[in-house]
Amino acid sequence: MSSKKRATPIKESLGYFAKSSLQEDGTVQPLSEQLTRYENWNFPSGELFVVASSAKDLGLPKVSDAPLVMTHKTIEKIKAKHELSLEEVKVLDELLELSPLAMDSLKRSDALVVVADSLDRDNNHILIALHIEKEKGKFVVDEVTSMYGKEEFNWMLENVATAQNTQFYVNERTGDWLARHKPSLALPVYNLLQEQCNKYDRQLQETYPGLKGYTKTKVPADWAKDVTRHIYQSHDDITYILDVGYVNNGCDGYGIDAYYMGKISSSAGTLSDTHYARYKNKVFEDGQKQILQTIDERYKASQNLAEPKRAPSLEEVREETAKSSATLTRNHKKECGREIF
Repeated sequence: MSSKKRATPIKESLGYFAKSSLQEDGTVQPLSEQLTRYENWNFPSGELFVVASSAKDLGLPKVSDAPLVMTHKTIEKIKAKHELSLEEVKVLDELLELSPLAMDSLKRSDALVVVADSLDRDNNHILIALHIEKEKGKFVVDEVTSMYGKEEFNWMLENVATAQNTQFYVNERTGDWLARHKPSLALPVYNLLQEQCNKYDRQLQETYPGLKGYTKTKVPADWAKDVTRHIYQSHDDITYILDVGYVNNGCDGYGIDAYYMGKISSSAGTLSDTHYARYKNKVFEDGQKQILQTIDERYKASQNLAEPKRAPSLEEVREETAKSSATLTRNHKKECGREIF
């Protein structure tokens, strides 16, 4: 994908081909509201729907910084061919952000298939197909090309597992998803994904030894739109919560608000380590870094306190005594006006 042209800045590109998806303050209108307008014949047929101002905001692997969009034609296909309702499509952005698994496409290298934590009316796993870095005139976008219930889900997973140039992408939600769907998954695929989950957890805990677990969920809140809650569980039984959401700050349009708090598990409702921040960029990374650093520092401190002090050996006592004696002699000679050397 390196041969692709550089993506045009997001704000400029959205204003060009998705003007109707933008609100007065420059933020992207929630997808559910865009689709409600579409349902009421109040959305221009020539414009794209914006699922996210940047696909990376949804925490997906392999995607670019470009806007994630969807066409009218794709929505019609989802409804008519794949028999999913518009209400199901309205939560597509949440399904992507909270997806437990993603994989490379078997058909093309510039595509990603995302497994939603949701089933269709026939109890088939819902998949969402993305085309990565697709050129639209002078712009580059990531595009949702389909959403459907997969009938031969196990067959697809087995093919991805055995193909030459494809791989799975696990995250902090994969383990729970595997546990819930283990009976319906082929054993070789289950074992492979479980192994990848274990590796993912080990890497996270090796980097941050004090971290016991990490999850992410969507939460309703009045102070911001589309709030995502990141929950970090430490080994000393403190849960750190990082809430991130887009808000109108009343000054220069909109900003990204976040705050985190440490909740002592044994005393529900007791909050500590409160921190609040408002940034234009990297608010999640900055907040996450501060939380993980705090967890790591607390863990290292507890480890140091937990280590019993070892009694010095006879050789160490003699060496320390000799050093002290030499220091006293040197100081005494200096006081007498004579240097040692």
